[in-house]
Amino acid sequence: MVDDNSLRPADPSAVGPWRIVARIGAGGMGVVYRATREGRVAAVKVIRPGLLDDAANRARFAREIQVLRTVRDVHISEFLAADLEGEPPWLATAFVEGASLRDEVARHGPLPEARWWAVARGLAQALAVLDVHGVIHRDIKPGNVILAPDRPVLIDFGIAVSEEATSLTATGLVTGSASWLSPEQAELKPVTIASDVFSLGSLLAFAGSGRPPFGQGSPIPVLAAIATKEPDLSGLTTPQISLVRAMLSKDPVDRPTPRQLLDRVKRPPSGTPDVPDPSPEVVTTPVIPAPATALGATRDSSPPQGRAPGLPPATHQRERPRRFRGSVLLWTVVVALLLVVTVGGLWWSLSRDPAASDGLSSGSDQSSAATPSARPTDGPSPSIPPAPVSDQLVSGEWALASYRLTNDAGLLGVAGTLRNNSTNAASGDVTVYVFVDGEYVGSATGRVTDVPPGGTTEVALTGSDAWRPGQQTLLVDVTER
Repeated sequence: MVDDNSLRPADPSAVGPWRIVARIGAGGMGVVYRATREGRVAAVKVIRPGLLDDAANRARFAREIQVLRTVRDVHISEFLAADLEGEPPWLATAFVEGASLRDEVARHGPLPEARWWAVARGLAQALAVLDVHGVIHRDIKPGNVILAPDRPVLIDFGIAVSEEATSLTATGLVTGSASWLSPEQAELKPVTIASDVFSLGSLLAFAGSGRPPFGQGSPIPVLAAIATKEPDLSGLTTPQISLVRAMLSKDPVDRPTPRQLLDRVKRPPSGTPDVPDPSPEVVTTPVIPAPATALGATRDSSPPQGRAPGLPPATHQRERPRRFRGSVLLWTVVVALLLVVTVGGLWWSLSRDPAASDGLSSGSDQSSAATPSARPTDGPSPSIPPAPVSDQLVSGEWALASYRLTNDAGLLGVAGTLRNNSTNAASGDVTVYVFVDGEYVGSATGRVTDVPPGGTTEVALTGSDAWRPGQQTLLVDVTER
């Protein structure tokens, strides 16, 4: 049996100045390697060849670099260097020795209470620092927390955005893992730092009980539970329940802010053994300017301390959003929207002229945002660009790179380019479920064969349902065989 961390024949021996030692993991964007350079050990993410030819993927990777360059804290993965234009492109962060929270709980069960509070303190600090910089992580889950011997470290900022960009993405890019989403993510509403607080609450419930508080398995009932049901906090102590229940409030305005959360967990409850916290104080973390060559950045003046320029000041006087009180028909629409994150699925949420519904639409349209470009640089960046406007909501290994709805004798069809973002060649049965103006109208089906990893294939999917104009939302499901 081959060790999962062993290098494979196709793996590079070096990337940029880094010598590749072993594999850490692989995902849709590429492979993460353990690498060394002059005695320093790094986790180097190497992007899959050709993936950054897509403007949306390129913007996502550039945004991850910008976030890590700007935000610095002992509980956040440390940026070392990156090369957006390299062959292949890569990003190096400091290697953190330790298991993920997911693996730790799987192997040894729930965390002891003292360690639980230490993890809560560290991750609360990470959120407070992100809030200072106006950054929303959007994918806080046990697999994205590494338990170093002395601290938890939050990793993987591939889908992080700035707070000012959330108004642009209410029907745009919303990604994450079903069990760890917030109600607003499950209902396709704009996300804020309060969404990260909710996800952290679910993570802490898992860390203390060994299971997600809203269940696991099929995403549809999980998302419905997140949006409508109370969490299962059995197995937690009374102080833990008090904290986590506040974090899991359905209404974002009822959750503690990251600063309030950090203040609350600074000291464990009476009777809990204390675990020293090596973290420095937070909220006055300065933004350190980067070299002028960093990702094409230029500076006319120093940014204000504690926040990247161009980002609004953090405020916690949040407007209370109106909770859903609609009719049975509207509730049906919300339940349909709860389908948005599925295992192996991809949603495209489109806002466009109904008359153009037979035209080509691409999830790679980045006309509203510039894409940074640069050679390798070190150090933090002076700013985080707004997240690009996107029509994609991604969950899974398959994606429509482009598509158009067809109207064949009044019947609905879908034609376009399907991409296999997995690490293996695959075949499968494709079903596209189509919603128009929030209402399910039908589906189109087809089959793909031997699509190489990172490769694409043209599809022409047909159905027996009536075509209809309007604002479309597509759910793409591929059952591999």
